[in-house]
Amino acid sequence: MLRAWGCLFRLGIVLALVLSAYIYLQRIKIADQLIRRELYNAGVYDLDFTLSELSPFRFEMNDLVWGDKRDPFLYLSSVKVLYSPLRIVKGVLDGVEVGYMRTIVSLDEHNSPQCEAITRINALLQQYAPPRNIPRLDAPTQFKLPPCELKRGRIAIRDHRGIEQGRLALSVRMKDLNAVTSCNLEYTLPGGRILAAKGSADLNFDKPLPSAIRSNLSGELQLKGLLPKELSLQPDILRLTGDLKVDNLSGQPAWRLHLENVEDDPPLMLEMKAGSVVSALRMCADLQGTAVDLSGAAELFLPRPVLDLKDMPDEMTLSNRTDSLTLKIKLPRIKISELAAADLSGSLVLDGFDCDLARELEIRELDFVNFFTLSTNGYANGRTDLKWDRFAVRGVEFKPIPPIIVFAESVLNLRCGVTTTKDDLSIKFDAHLPLRTPHAARCAVKIPPVRIDNQSCIISLIDPELVRDSELSGTVQLDLAYDQRRLGPSLSGKFTLSDGSFIRDKVRVEGVSLDLPLAYESGIRSRKRPRLAVRTLEVGNIKMTDGESYFSVIDDKLSIESARIGWAGGFLHAYAIHAGFDDGIRILSEFTIYADRVNLGSVFELLMPFEGKMEGVLYGRFPVNLNGDRVELSTGYLYSLPGQNGYLRINDPADMAMLLRRAGVSKDVDEISRALSDLDLNTIRLDLDPQHAENSSLRLRLTGRSNYAKRPAPVDLNLNLNGPLEELLNLGLDLQRVKPR
Repeated sequence: MLRAWGCLFRLGIVLALVLSAYIYLQRIKIADQLIRRELYNAGVYDLDFTLSELSPFRFEMNDLVWGDKRDPFLYLSSVKVLYSPLRIVKGVLDGVEVGYMRTIVSLDEHNSPQCEAITRINALLQQYAPPRNIPRLDAPTQFKLPPCELKRGRIAIRDHRGIEQGRLALSVRMKDLNAVTSCNLEYTLPGGRILAAKGSADLNFDKPLPSAIRSNLSGELQLKGLLPKELSLQPDILRLTGDLKVDNLSGQPAWRLHLENVEDDPPLMLEMKAGSVVSALRMCADLQGTAVDLSGAAELFLPRPVLDLKDMPDEMTLSNRTDSLTLKIKLPRIKISELAAADLSGSLVLDGFDCDLARELEIRELDFVNFFTLSTNGYANGRTDLKWDRFAVRGVEFKPIPPIIVFAESVLNLRCGVTTTKDDLSIKFDAHLPLRTPHAARCAVKIPPVRIDNQSCIISLIDPELVRDSELSGTVQLDLAYDQRRLGPSLSGKFTLSDGSFIRDKVRVEGVSLDLPLAYESGIRSRKRPRLAVRTLEVGNIKMTDGESYFSVIDDKLSIESARIGWAGGFLHAYAIHAGFDDGIRILSEFTIYADRVNLGSVFELLMPFEGKMEGVLYGRFPVNLNGDRVELSTGYLYSLPGQNGYLRINDPADMAMLLRRAGVSKDVDEISRALSDLDLNTIRLDLDPQHAENSSLRLRLTGRSNYAKRPAPVDLNLNLNGPLEELLNLGLDLQRVKPR
């Protein structure tokens, strides 16, 4: 009997050894089935793994996939847990190591799959009833987290279209409930620019686990990728510090992030095509929210920025001072999935701006405040305040017109202006500035119609010397437009003058209107057909009316296409007159004046003064050259057409006698002058032969019939007048007094 029991005992031991060996050999498969069953019972169906090691000292899983196997939201290459039988019963692990982690954060989810997974796992742990000698995970006085390490981690960030926009690489070392984390972030911004950042954090987990995280942050933000190509920052890396707090890890976590920059040394320099801005930078940002929503605010403060413009002419000097430039932005609470459509409100404040530009521009204590809203539809302008103590150009003071700022689809539209404190002059400015394509910028300057005189602000802005010893009046208007969308910068505009008048010495011009379209590319050019019209022009004792001229301007050259003005009952015409602007207006070549139906009496009055009447219609031409201040005449003529008769009635025959003596007639002058003082004319001709300035010849031929009672007879009169006709003409016109100053 004892032998039988001994055999059974030995057999039992053998069976136990065999069973233990079998269980040990099948431990991985058995543990795998138990774990999967518990996960299935807890509702975790989308978690897959490979259990590769299970021993009294080591537990290891490989290729842990959570979610869709083709695109899981969490992937762990390996999870190793180290322990010992004596320490694990006390709730102490020797170590945890995660080989490689990859996860995905979608910006279009109402609740992230990571938070949902943590919630389900936490429910599973709370339902799990461990043996009596193993403490629960929520016993903070006994449970101690072992050293843990994540060597390589990668978090992919996707937008609402499922397209990957960013990557976050990180590593974590944790001991007990304290962790050290380092990470690198790359995120693609609108326009293809990339935001780059790197940093480190000290994480502190609250007990019971999981409950809360607190962290001190430090890192660097690369700013170069955030700016257009035309702008650059030196240095382009911003050092940041801050803190992070996350509460309620097991449910919907509430979090708060605070960041601020470390004081810059050296100061931050923003370089642009036109110059640079140097300033220290103070920036802070606060964000708070949950897994599904967020809100926050940010502030950028530049104390005393200094502006330095490049390529300034030697005669132009600029000095400026600004107390501060502040930008504040506020984000209302919004769902993360709707972040792309969020409306941002904020303010831009410029305090105490002073500027002196070569004594031409003076600004004192300029303050600018703009409250705005940024949305997907663009920039909605709120209240804008603009004021200054003094804004003057060449001594002319201005007051502001409240600006209007609109930002839409990365295009800044600005409308502002100034008015003078003295006149009704206003200058309005309109700009279209695409931030993505600055080369397509456009702007316009407009001066609405304003009445001017010698004391007007416009004259002070241009040059008061232009109207010295003169009287000027009129209504002017100016439109200028700058467009950079072509191959090079293009400036076009239009200057308009109406109802103008000018008086200086013996020159009087009234009823002047000018329509001058201009363009500037490689030089100044007129466009279309500029037109100048004059109602009345008086030079000395010569009076002309209803003048009109079409011309063109190229750089400093003036080409008059055609000119016409009324004189002596007819018109004077001229074509192809070329002039320059080197010193006033200077005629560059000879031109011809054509006479059309001018009155004989008015022409005869230039030769000698007389009392009476003289009628006749003349045609002809006179080549003219303006040499400096002098009028130089060339061979020309005036004549009457057949059938266009005239008459001559001189009240005092002594006037005709004086003309005859000048022509060399010495016999019977008194009798002949009486006969010639009352004529009916059928042929009239004047020929000018200016041999030289001191001696010119004017031949006068009159044919007709005398009405003198004593000697009524046909008349064929030929007179040759010799003398300094040019001198007499220049003396009459007094061009020396007409010269522009």
